[in-house]
Amino acid sequence: MTGDLFKGTTHGPGYGARVLHFFVNTFFLFFLFLVPGCGMTPSNPLTPPEILVTGQSGTSGDGGASPYALPYSGTPLPLLNVPIPPGLSLRGGVVTDNTLIYLAKDSSGKGRFLLSGIPLGSSSIFRQITGLTGTPLAMAQITGQVLVVLATTGSYPQGCLEFFQTTSLVSMTSGGALSPSPSCVPFVGSHTLANGFLLPFSDGVGFMVGQVSLGQSPTTEVSIYSQIALSSLLTGGSMPSPLSTWTLWQSYQSSDPISGATLSGNTVILLPDPSSKAIDIYKVTTLYGSSGGSLVPFSQTTISSSTLPTLLAIDPSSNFCLAGSGSTVSIFGLDSILTPPGTLGPLGTINAGTGEAFGSLVTYTGSS
Repeated sequence: MTGDLFKGTTHGPGYGARVLHFFVNTFFLFFLFLVPGCGMTPSNPLTPPEILVTGQSGTSGDGGASPYALPYSGTPLPLLNVPIPPGLSLRGGVVTDNTLIYLAKDSSGKGRFLLSGIPLGSSSIFRQITGLTGTPLAMAQITGQVLVVLATTGSYPQGCLEFFQTTSLVSMTSGGALSPSPSCVPFVGSHTLANGFLLPFSDGVGFMVGQVSLGQSPTTEVSIYSQIALSSLLTGGSMPSPLSTWTLWQSYQSSDPISGATLSGNTVILLPDPSSKAIDIYKVTTLYGSSGGSLVPFSQTTISSSTLPTLLAIDPSSNFCLAGSGSTVSIFGLDSILTPPGTLGPLGTINAGTGEAFGSLVTYTGSS
């Protein structure tokens, strides 16, 4: 049969030409999806498969952690859904030590961690770990496998930081309680913290703390701290002085979870715009460059969205930017975010379930 493959006399006139044409077209399509920038394939074809996990929770009990393959288009279906206990609201998430960790709080403001191993599967469940001192607002991981939680308490309405060793959390395979160490190191100030966010810089040096004070004149201050200085609090001491403190040009005015993103090259950071359907871009050199002042974006990208974005994430290979709100999560090309051609439309959008709201966007590679 092999010797007859291109003989038109055995398979009819032109059979060999049709087979050759088929193989040429197949090779061309295969080559097309390997070329950087073609279609929606990541620019690095050697990058392991990338996963976005959306975390949604609320009152209906239909929420959960839902993984999606990146990139996606249209309105994709999740690979599966791992339920999250109803009545909780998520305040962020991280992936560390092959574990997905969510920060959550209940209706009374009491915080807890939700943990599940990755990759998520049909038999996955979340174990719960309590012990948080205050009402949690945000969470991030800094150098040295340290998990930092931004919280408020009755004694420290201006906000404080709680510290947990990720290895200690992950080792609690049956759940339970774990006290922060140290517990609630307060910021200096007399304002009342209503919301906030944490953003570690990709250089492993800087760490942004966003503090939102609501009231008649809402303000959002961002302070840049040294990750090493914050890690030193594990052995005691008071809050170190920030490297710089800035006041955002406009303030966030809601209690929804907020998250920004930093590029792997650490040249810019991305924050959801406080007042419009846009993503604000700030230069890291500006944040490091002086003691602070009023902070205006270096540039701004308007996106097509039904609501104001509050959650941002970038995939591990820095090809895509995810912008989410309580009701939707949309994907955009990162290059287009950084050099916009005007109002930018999404490549695809995920919608939250009825009675549920997104509170976390986590991305990781299949090898994490």
